[in-house]
Amino acid sequence: MPTPNPEHPDITGGCLCGQVRYTIHFPPGSQWPPDPHTCQCTQCRKGTGSLLTHYITFPPSQLTFTDPSGSLKHYNSSANASRGFCANCGSTLTWLGNTERPGEVEICTGTVDERWLVGEEVEGEGSEGKVPRREGGLGKELCVPRGGNFWCRNAIVGVTDEVRGGGKMFVEDSKVGETLG
Repeated sequence: MPTPNPEHPDITGGCLCGQVRYTIHFPPGSQWPPDPHTCQCTQCRKGTGSLLTHYITFPPSQLTFTDPSGSLKHYNSSANASRGFCANCGSTLTWLGNTERPGEVEICTGTVDERWLVGEEVEGEGSEGKVPRREGGLGKELCVPRGGNFWCRNAIVGVTDEVRGGGKMFVEDSKVGETLG
């Protein structure tokens, strides 16, 4: 179980074109790391264009958007949820459980700024001299799906059926689905 970390820095991110930016705040007593998970439901696949969507989950009160152009739009993808996206570049940013989970917001982890995911480039060579050397980054804390892997009944055998390092494998959603294995 993640432990509260009152001194964790804010994490920033945004869409591809930069019109929509966000900050995830971690006030004293907030959960660290946030709850990371993956989803293979049809809506996530269609909404992101990815076979496997990765999210981090936290209370909506911890998220602040900066959107001077008004590009952040929401699409009601079901009766219970909506997805936030940039109307300018199309980047999917959020999943919001309007009625299903009103106390949660999920950010698409791939929209978190690179400095938080992989760290910042520094002088020197990285792994086998083929990649830049990096320091910092919270990729492992933000990306190992400890919160579970959802909608595994839609898994593609040999491709998305063996997500590593995560929590439970749910046939459907974590709230209603049974677990595999």
